[in-house]
Amino acid sequence: MILIRLMVVLFLVSLFFGCANKSVSVSKKKKGKGVNSDNIIVSEIKPSLLAIKILKEYKGDILTPDNFKRLNLLNNPIGWSFKLAVEGDNNLKYKVFTLTSIENEEYFFDYGSFDGDKNSAIAKYKWSKGYMYYLKKNIVPMKYTIRGEEKCKFQLGKCSFKNYKNRTVYVYTEFREGMWIRNMPSTGASRKLYIDIYDSKGFPIYHTFKSLRTGGSYELRRIEKI
Repeated sequence: MILIRLMVVLFLVSLFFGCANKSVSVSKKKKGKGVNSDNIIVSEIKPSLLAIKILKEYKGDILTPDNFKRLNLLNNPIGWSFKLAVEGDNNLKYKVFTLTSIENEEYFFDYGSFDGDKNSAIAKYKWSKGYMYYLKKNIVPMKYTIRGEEKCKFQLGKCSFKNYKNRTVYVYTEFREGMWIRNMPSTGASRKLYIDIYDSKGFPIYHTFKSLRTGGSYELRRIEKI
């Protein structure tokens, strides 16, 4: 009799721990699935002092979801140069976009180092309807191509694209107080936060990067020469 009772107790204990382990396994699976899909959100964000300054400076000339479909035309002359730089850096010699031509409301740029009349462009880009394309040179004929994450740039809510490993990853975007805020995929299972402000022509005037794993961050603002 005692032996039978002991066997019943052992059976119930093993059944309990088996269920518990199964529960933990399912929980982990759900958590892993949410890394790039279900659980990407944008938490409460307060604009930095620099972002507030930019928003005041460009008041009335900020890109929003309401005016995105009817971008203003760029009236800057050929030779207009700009880059995003940390505050205090006003050097327009390196990592600079320089406008070279305009065709049918598409804007073409050389990207590289510029010193006076010397041009050492290392890449070519175009802006079309607010999106940035790069000239893909390893194909024949060469053509301007848009990256996957760029396609999601102005799509509010969740948007998916294929990364360089051909895996589907997800971006979550909200627009708040003049800022486009994106929860982006980063290396491995980690994620990062982008905060961007654009002018009404679709060109960047402010950018913040923040790692959601380490908390490391930096912010940039546009400097330019017309």
